Amino acid sequence: MEEWIVFKEWVQDYYDDFMRRCRDIKYWIRHRNIDKYHVVNTGLKPGYYDTDTRMLHANFTLLVDFVEVECAWMYYICCDNIMNEPRRKGLFETFRNRELGLKHLDWEITLDDPYTKRQAESAKEIRDLYLWWTEGRPARPDPWNLIPDPPDDITLPVSKDTMKLYKKVTKIEDAYEKEDTQMLCRLMKVRKFMWT
Repeated sequence: MEEWIVFKEWVQDYYDDFMRRCRDIKYWIRHRNIDKYHVVNTGLKPGYYDTDTRMLHANFTLLVDFVEVECAWMYYICCDNIMNEPRRKGLFETFRNRELGLKHLDWEITLDDPYTKRQAESAKEIRDLYLWWTEGRPARPDPWNLIPDPPDDITLPVSKDTMKLYKKVTKIEDAYEKEDTQMLCRLMKVRKFMWT
């Protein structure tokens, strides 16, 4: 009888190992051909962009995905009756919900246990960065709209008024770049909390 139990355990171990290898092969193929989690979409329109621009957009696109997919998914699976949509296998691949992602972060912000204090602080920072990227930054006015369209025949030298406008545009662009850099640095400081 004991030999039969040992044999059953051996068969079960062999089966489990075989199934694990099949899953590994499935995910090896899937992550190289379908999901491609190792590839970062910058969210930029097709065209040439310098590295600094691609780097900024890639990192903040990852933040948007984290909030709208991962945080939203956590809120969706952890709270009952959130959506009328039935929970189905494979939903994660196509799931994206800004509102649920923000609700999840709002819930995390309320954690006041000494063990979860850093989690709450990070959730607030992630929420602030997300809102800045999706609402605040796009609402910044384009400084080049301050300069009227130049005439067809550009006269040199450029007038003093036009030079003042160019200097003003340059200052605004410098301020925007400084803000982008500060926000990117803030994002890097909370990146280790961006997992679910």
